[in-house]
Amino acid sequence: MEAISRFLAALMVPLFLLNSFGGIVSGVWLAFLGEWAIIGYGLLVIILASAVIGIVLAPSMFLAKPALTFMEQGRLTAALLMGVLGRLYTVGVLSFWCILVLIYYIEIATSETLLPLLLWSYGVATGPITWLTQKDMQSGNDASIMTTAFIQISYVICAVGAWLGDMSLHGFVIVFAVLMSITAVAELSLAFIIDRNRSFRL
Repeated sequence: MEAISRFLAALMVPLFLLNSFGGIVSGVWLAFLGEWAIIGYGLLVIILASAVIGIVLAPSMFLAKPALTFMEQGRLTAALLMGVLGRLYTVGVLSFWCILVLIYYIEIATSETLLPLLLWSYGVATGPITWLTQKDMQSGNDASIMTTAFIQISYVICAVGAWLGDMSLHGFVIVFAVLMSITAVAELSLAFIIDRNRSFRL
């Protein structure tokens, strides 16, 4: 857990800059190239996807509640099973969405527009996820922060790979599978540690 915390801390500044200015820079760049339709459709997708992803992720909440109940009852195996299923569903949906967006923008890109489109696609893919995470934090639930950070990191790695090394769909799936598995394990481990500490205090 400490290694993951250090890894995330080291990437906080680059991710902050990318989240803050990536959309602006790529939007201006695409506007300069005359790609107004891409900008308009991208903004529309961000708005619609925020609602759609939230709805699609709803089943994970039905898995999270039994997991918490089982954990409170001391049924750790059942709690772990429900927790794993919930996290797999969540990271699977988010990974699928991000890979879908990335592939789409790569397919429509030319040699001139590839880099600005990759920057723009980052905002289209991760923007709705970040917005949902911020809503969770406002309601007092910060459990999805790590997932969002690893989604962003995975996307950046894949986008850079597509730009520099012609990374394919197979490579995208591997990157997301590995990094999102790490965050799923870390989040479940953290949840069990917190629950154990709470039990000991009681």
